[in-house]
Amino acid sequence: MLLPIPSNSQMVMETERLFLEPVEISHAEEFWKLFSDNELHTYTPYKPLTLEKQTERCARWATRRSPNGDELWLNWGVRVKESGAFIGHMQAGVKDDLVATIGYVIARDHQKKGFALEAASSMINYLRKGLKVVEVRATILTPNKAPVVLAEKLGMKQTGFIAEDNDYIFTLRF
Repeated sequence: MLLPIPSNSQMVMETERLFLEPVEISHAEEFWKLFSDNELHTYTPYKPLTLEKQTERCARWATRRSPNGDELWLNWGVRVKESGAFIGHMQAGVKDDLVATIGYVIARDHQKKGFALEAASSMINYLRKGLKVVEVRATILTPNKAPVVLAEKLGMKQTGFIAEDNDYIFTLRF
């Protein structure tokens, strides 16, 4: 059974300092600028894209369904309320077994300010309460310590290690 695709209004989230808005094609330029920082890609499996390719990516994300149709692809742009600055990306892939895999990127000049924790907490709360997800997982490249600290602050525990990829697996079960 396929999970229903949530509407924009169901996905909009607001925290004390942030807005999380569901990705639309119109976000492409803001994502392109965010992801053009090469240093952000040190620990990600992808490299900066052209604006055209980022527009195609946003179009795929906006469908909220994986290409083969078996997973919800939920993506949010993260915006600071006070300034309107576009500072990040939150994502969750949700399978029909109600297990979600999450990831995030926060612009370097907005890191170490608690924005990732605030946005990820909101996303996990949405997944748990809105979609009835029973487990959240994150895969973290071992040299990257900040996501490990974030995962632990979110209540996640290390539950595995993928030696060939040098990745930790962190899990939060509800």
